[in-house]
Amino acid sequence: MSERKRISPVRISIVILVAIAAALLFASGLYTDFLWFDQLGFAKVFTTQITAQVVSFLTAFVIAGLATYFTLFAALLLGLQPRRSGN
Repeated sequence: MSERKRISPVRISIVILVAIAAALLFASGLYTDFLWFDQLGFAKVFTTQITAQVVSFLTAFVIAGLATYFTLFAALLLGLQPRRSGN
């Protein structure tokens, strides 16, 4: 039997801290852009653009997920049937 290598708590903490830092950098850039658009009087344009990007991403994500699901379902369904020899 192979032993599973334990992941140290320090590595987990580092990964979590890096993820938090990346999220904060992303959020600060987004907030800065919002403030800039708001200063110019185009906050509505910015929120519309971000909303359109999020909706487009979620739509593509759902379509790709459904395509993957049905493809795997069909592959499993067809793989369980016995094959006939072509004599």
